[in-house]
Amino acid sequence: MTRHRHEPSDAAIRALNQASLLRLGLFLSIALLVGATTPPGMLLMVMSYMLWVGAIVSAVVAAFLSEKGWRAPHLTRWDESAVLILLSMGLKFFVDHQALMQQMESLRGQS
Repeated sequence: MTRHRHEPSDAAIRALNQASLLRLGLFLSIALLVGATTPPGMLLMVMSYMLWVGAIVSAVVAAFLSEKGWRAPHLTRWDESAVLILLSMGLKFFVDHQALMQQMESLRGQS
């Protein structure tokens, strides 16, 4: 397989993929950390919103860096953003809205 001058080597692609997976892991762990500090029943909703914010941050950084995500041979921040949005949307399927409303009412009654 011939490579063009502007294409990264296999080692560079592997390093870029590792950095991207590390960023995804950091986004997930920060969302879990913040979600774990919330009252019971709100973990999934808070994690969902934190992942959504992470997806927006990742997309904004990708736009500022002018990443070409469509045909890149490695994972880009656009890919990270898409994964974070999918995880955020997926978590919302498991949110118990009744328990969430009860928790919000109990928090409202405490103040």
